[in-house]
Amino acid sequence: MARSRDGADPFTDDVELASRHDAAIVGSAATVREKVARYFKESGCNYLVLSFAWGSLTHEQSRKSLEIFVKEVMPAFAE
Repeated sequence: MARSRDGADPFTDDVELASRHDAAIVGSAATVREKVARYFKESGCNYLVLSFAWGSLTHEQSRKSLEIFVKEVMPAFAE
């Protein structure tokens, strides 16, 4: 498993730690759009593997995050 320079495991249930190591994207729709655009530009990738159910989030909270992503983030990348 890949480790960060400080030895931390970025693929963790700790979303704050994962975010600090660019293994998770969190924030407003605008923040997520910016980070996704940066990932695409810097990596050359053309797809993402996403998870909206983290830690103690309820089903409703996860569903709402997915809806926001679909309505406010994905359209920015439709080509």
